Amino acid sequence: MTELPPPTLDPAIAKVLIERLPVGVIVLDNQKRVICWNEWVAEATEVSASNAIGKSILELFPEIENTRLSDALEDALQLGFPALLSFSLHKSPLPLFRKLGNEELRLDQVIQVLSVTLPNYPRACVIQISDVTHVRMREEQIRKQGHELRELQHRQQALLHSIPDIAWLKDVEGRYIAVNARFAAVYGVPVESVAGKTDIEIQIPSLVANNFASDALVLETGVTRRYDETIADINGRVTWVETIKVPIFNQQSELIGLAGVARDITDRKTSEERIHFLAHYDSLTELPNRFMLFERLDHLIAHARRNNKQIAILFIDLDRFKIINDSMGHHAGDALLRQVAERLNESRREVDIIARVGGDEFIVALSDVPNTETIAAVAKKLLLAICRPFHIDGQEIHITPSMGVSVYPKDGEDIVTLVKNADRAMYRVKESGRNSFEFFTPAINAFAIDKLAIETGLRLALLHNEFELQYQSQIDLSNGQIVGAEAQIRWRHPELGLIPPMRFIAIAEESGLIIPIGDWVMATACAQNQAWQDEGFPRIPVAVNLSAVQLREKNFVSRVSECLVRTGLAPNFLDLEITESVIMTDAESTIQMLDQLKTLGVQLSVDDFGTGYSSLSYLKRFPIDRLKIDQSFVRDVTTDANDAAITGAIIAMAKQLQLSVVAEGVETIEQLRFLRGQNCDQIQGYYLSQPLSAEDFAVHLKNGLTGQRFETGAFSDQVRGVGTADADCARY
Repeated sequence: MTELPPPTLDPAIAKVLIERLPVGVIVLDNQKRVICWNEWVAEATEVSASNAIGKSILELFPEIENTRLSDALEDALQLGFPALLSFSLHKSPLPLFRKLGNEELRLDQVIQVLSVTLPNYPRACVIQISDVTHVRMREEQIRKQGHELRELQHRQQALLHSIPDIAWLKDVEGRYIAVNARFAAVYGVPVESVAGKTDIEIQIPSLVANNFASDALVLETGVTRRYDETIADINGRVTWVETIKVPIFNQQSELIGLAGVARDITDRKTSEERIHFLAHYDSLTELPNRFMLFERLDHLIAHARRNNKQIAILFIDLDRFKIINDSMGHHAGDALLRQVAERLNESRREVDIIARVGGDEFIVALSDVPNTETIAAVAKKLLLAICRPFHIDGQEIHITPSMGVSVYPKDGEDIVTLVKNADRAMYRVKESGRNSFEFFTPAINAFAIDKLAIETGLRLALLHNEFELQYQSQIDLSNGQIVGAEAQIRWRHPELGLIPPMRFIAIAEESGLIIPIGDWVMATACAQNQAWQDEGFPRIPVAVNLSAVQLREKNFVSRVSECLVRTGLAPNFLDLEITESVIMTDAESTIQMLDQLKTLGVQLSVDDFGTGYSSLSYLKRFPIDRLKIDQSFVRDVTTDANDAAITGAIIAMAKQLQLSVVAEGVETIEQLRFLRGQNCDQIQGYYLSQPLSAEDFAVHLKNGLTGQRFETGAFSDQVRGVGTADADCARY
């Protein structure tokens, strides 16, 4: 194989390479004259190559004479063979500059001198110049920052240790400059051992996890960060802290480090969590509240819609829960509610939702129910769970639930409609006897709509004066004289005609409208009675029926007094009728109320006696004047021995208690004769007179009932035929 000559470098190529080098290159001959002067040197000296080539380096740079560089050039030229003679000549005497903005910056240089042999130049040397100004500037900056941070450390050390929170200082490299005593105590490291170390070097994992990203963000952006996080102390105890990290700048606005403070906010976080809990859960039972229920139902309905499934809403209300609160106290009622919640929880499936949405109201939402049989089975299970005896304060308590059921999508496709319809079904159960469940139906909806229409109409009826009173006489059995009258309310609706009380009184009580309606009845009856007396008619008391809602009003006695004063009626001509069940709901409070009413001078009667659960020990304490035997006993006194016995016993007991007795619902001569035979004092009923308007009752009062007409009931048309009351109108 033929040996090829060694490769040579084309001078043109060599020139291009030299020009593109990021360093300065100067080539000198043995007389120290410039052979090559690249662009880098030309820019740094502002002397072009054409002006430099051929000139002595000492002429161009007289500063280098008698310097180390000058000695190095002499040595290189005398060697006569290629060699790196000298390098890293810091603080070079070469006056080289670079533009920095509007100023010129003298370059820090590292110079290397090489002895070389070139064509035509057996002795030559190369000066290579590297700009290391940025290195020097960075070193200065670090030294300066370190100095500033050390000064900051000294100034702030006392302040750091006075801070009760965790506090620290770091440099831009993430090394701790100083920490306070709280930092050392939490992380279990001596204060003096932390300085100069990074989080990794301290070897506390939670520090690395908490600080790595957030420190970098503060140092990168120069922006303060504030956030909440958890930290673990040396014992592993987790604490919530509010961390603030602040960038530190020097007077030249250069970022030189960061300061951090971590304040314990565990109590605040606990309070926030409690507030969040109270916003979404019931504090008594710890069940979801209405807000949380509706949130979950949103998801439940969305799932059912996507998967073509059914869900059921069971609206549960505890029957007569108020009696527990009133008789045993609210603490017992609360205990009962907690136990009911526990039983509902125990009886539900994992996927079902239970919430407390009111005082004694709960909702159970069943998801993915295949049919009504499944829903009915769950409803029965819940009913049985609640009906089991409860034990509170050493007493056994029995309570029953009323439950209404609505089904998605049949009974509604949104939460509000489903809950509303389940509520309506529940009220239907209440009205049908309680302790059961019922599915929502269109008929229930129609009933609810009718109730709403009635309630709305009642509000308008008060404004438009659509109510009227009719009066039914009470007759003394010994002589047939009219000795009293009962005022009965009627609602003459402009479109629906005469509406009996049985259709609107219960709704008025539920809505609270019974208060203004009751006030109107009392004021109208008292004013009418006073008007009859002023016209010279016989002076008799007029009875007014009271609702339980009225009796619960704290200012009821004062309202009665004001009514009597306003109408001018003497108190003994007002008879207030209270049902037996009402007076026994809260016997002690009722006794106090009745005593105050009796002090006014009004008469007091117990209405519908025999249908409630009066205790004789309480009955003798009530300051009442009369008992009114319920018409359900009077109706069959001539055909039913039990009713006859009960009626006779009530009359006998009243006589022993020195109370007068009125029998209601007398419709036949046989009933009249039986009652007279039992020494009943008074009777009231259709046999003697229907309820009459005020004008017709005045005629009736004037004519009276005496003699044979009383005995046979053969009254004149003027009395018997008068009156527009519907025979189906029930008495209020």
